[in-house]
Amino acid sequence: VSLMGYEHQAETITYTESQLDSMGIIWTLKFEEDGTAEQTTNMSAPLVTFPGTWSTSGNKLTLELTATTGEVGTMTYEYAIDGNILKLNWDMPTGAKLYAELTKQ
Repeated sequence: VSLMGYEHQAETITYTESQLDSMGIIWTLKFEEDGTAEQTTNMSAPLVTFPGTWSTSGNKLTLELTATTGEVGTMTYEYAIDGNILKLNWDMPTGAKLYAELTKQ
């Protein structure tokens, strides 16, 4: 992940790639042509990879990922591709808006 941010009420926080690296944040997404996907992250737990599927419709990207417990979770993002950068925006139930940029490896 090369950029991540958060907006909620009057608070806006943005983290650059070097700041995320210094915090040890890992978030990678892998998309295959057959519709399978993998997310590897340590944002809410020790480093773990979640397998699943991906699909798009218009400017929406949907990931259905399977947790280590077997539970399937679905996340839908607004997305755009700018060169080799995937830009994601999503809303949290609290009303917070999050955004991230991931650079193609």
